[in-house]
Amino acid sequence: MAAKEYTPIILVDLAKDRIRIHRATLNALQNPEYIMLIVNPIEKSLGIMHGKEGDLGVHKVKIVGKSCYELYSKSLTQKFRQVCTDWVETGKYRMVGHIVPGELVARFDMSEAEFTGTGKVT
Repeated sequence: MAAKEYTPIILVDLAKDRIRIHRATLNALQNPEYIMLIVNPIEKSLGIMHGKEGDLGVHKVKIVGKSCYELYSKSLTQKFRQVCTDWVETGKYRMVGHIVPGELVARFDMSEAEFTGTGKVT
């Protein structure tokens, strides 16, 4: 029986400085305890990979409900805005990615992010 394939998906909410990583993404990465997010400004890509406790820039994964992990980071969302200058300041963007073959890394093309609306700044 073949292993189930998961499609990595994340949602970036610039109004709330929130990155929502869907459970399918974590499943595709084999449910890491810690993750690291890496932005490549030249390729306009975002990578999510396994991290280790104590590593600089890692986040401990805690699932909210049963559907996703939410990370709040103003510095990271500001970096997204620097890379994607056409993104709306209070916009929400959905990205569908893929797992890099042979590695446990989810890669997202930020230039292909789908605008899903705007949020209210709280």
